[in-house]
Amino acid sequence: MSKLVAPLPRTINAKSMPSAQVIQEALPHHETNPPSIRSLSESERSELLKLNLAGDFVSATSVTLGVAPFMTVIDKAIVEVASGSSTIVNSSVRSIRSILSSPISYVKSPMFLAMWATYASTYCAANSIRTINEHYSTTSNQSATSLFIGTTAVNSTATMLKDSMYARMFGGSSSVRPMPNITYGLWGLRDCLVISSSFVMPPILQKSLVEGGMEEAKAKTAAQIICPVATQFLAGPVQLLGLDFYNRPNSNFSARMSLLVSEFTTIVSARIARIAPAYGIGGVGNNYVRDSWRSWVVQREMDKAARGLSPDRLVDLVIHKR
Repeated sequence: MSKLVAPLPRTINAKSMPSAQVIQEALPHHETNPPSIRSLSESERSELLKLNLAGDFVSATSVTLGVAPFMTVIDKAIVEVASGSSTIVNSSVRSIRSILSSPISYVKSPMFLAMWATYASTYCAANSIRTINEHYSTTSNQSATSLFIGTTAVNSTATMLKDSMYARMFGGSSSVRPMPNITYGLWGLRDCLVISSSFVMPPILQKSLVEGGMEEAKAKTAAQIICPVATQFLAGPVQLLGLDFYNRPNSNFSARMSLLVSEFTTIVSARIARIAPAYGIGGVGNNYVRDSWRSWVVQREMDKAARGLSPDRLVDLVIHKR
């Protein structure tokens, strides 16, 4: 046992976690046939899954709590710009002043709670889908497909409810009109673009950056920021067009294109400023909290079973974490 544990760092974390290959080399009797994760008992695997899913929830809710205020400011401003009732700067200044003057009321407001719920549920869905895919050892294609479909379904549903509420609250119309189907369709397209760029594309770009010589940690951070930001050049106009169909249901094609051209820079800039905390900074923070939680889970299991830990058990824990 001492020979096995000696090479391992005292504190297990995402950067110092030994690979399965390193552990295998430390266990000569497993060189030709290392144990798989399925050698864990069902109760042990179930316990690890529950712990990891709990971490997914904690990371999703805690990180989005911190970035939601900024997103409410930008989303409200975008709605008011689309309706012609304000500018990005004026709307943002009013919102920030309101938040600072009455923070408790703001945290209790539907504007904040809807935003927090939207992104907490999105990250919670993405995290838990990844965890379940890892637990059942699905293929990379299956994992990417389930991640995209599951996260988009949750995000799009929550976002449309939130955007509908914002449009009615801040759209400048005295009467409440039904949301047209084309608006929902355009917002659904926007959500597909955003989710794919936030959860599906970053690992692909990360791999390319690493192959190009960038350190893995830096590549992961860069990819998590670059992909969501670049997509806003498409997602921004799509969102604005959806709002315009609600605000001006009888407007013609020429008038809509004129609005897109005149407000393109403003909307894209606002979307980039918004998406950076939502999926860039938020994504990096979510990955950090999630990885830290998983390191704690492995360390906890090792400490709990330190005296009776078998080589098979150690390899399985490390593979499960990774």
